[in-house]
Amino acid sequence: MNIEDRLRQALEREAAPADFKRKVMQAVPAKKNVSLFWWNRRLSLALAFAVVLAAVVPAVIVENRHRRGIEARDQLLTALRVTNTTLRHTKQMIHRNTRRSS
Repeated sequence: MNIEDRLRQALEREAAPADFKRKVMQAVPAKKNVSLFWWNRRLSLALAFAVVLAAVVPAVIVENRHRRGIEARDQLLTALRVTNTTLRHTKQMIHRNTRRSS
């Protein structure tokens, strides 16, 4: 008998013993522990909440930074407009005063 025949014989399907199902069913608890179920459910909900929070919080932070950047840009543009107006006004005043002096 060669090795392949011995392997084939060793791996042949055998019928389960008659009391196999009964032994398996006795090993499985008949009643689930309700408190364990609620604990697992709470744990799952907490984990799901943490995942959602981990996805939402960075998006909110990025949006907040973007909004603050836009506000800063608007403030800078307003300051530049005021400066431009003031410089134009000052230039006109200097121009008027130098004409009178000449």
